[in-house]
Amino acid sequence: YLRLLAEADLVISTTEHEFFFIIVLELFFFFLFPLLPNRLSYPELIPASQHAWCLYDDEEDLFLKAKDRLQHHDPGRTPPLLRESVVERFDWTAVAAMYDEVLEGMRE
Repeated sequence: YLRLLAEADLVISTTEHEFFFIIVLELFFFFLFPLLPNRLSYPELIPASQHAWCLYDDEEDLFLKAKDRLQHHDPGRTPPLLRESVVERFDWTAVAAMYDEVLEGMRE
């Protein structure tokens, strides 16, 4: 699995339902460029400034964006702002601090 991620250039999700976007988080840590549906939790996960790059609205939009990334960009590199935003919110150090706060509040 890790070897396949390391070899990938572009990752596309066409999911209709997802409980938590753990695979997408893994993609960011591998600096992979995602193309995600503009629905579910993805617009919330992706910074608004990156929506046009990473989110697609329909099948035609997906095709055009995938073609563009593969022909004209370095598709194997997630934009730094995108990765930083995800790491800042979901890295274990940030999540652990939130858990600590919640657990402390339960103790009171």
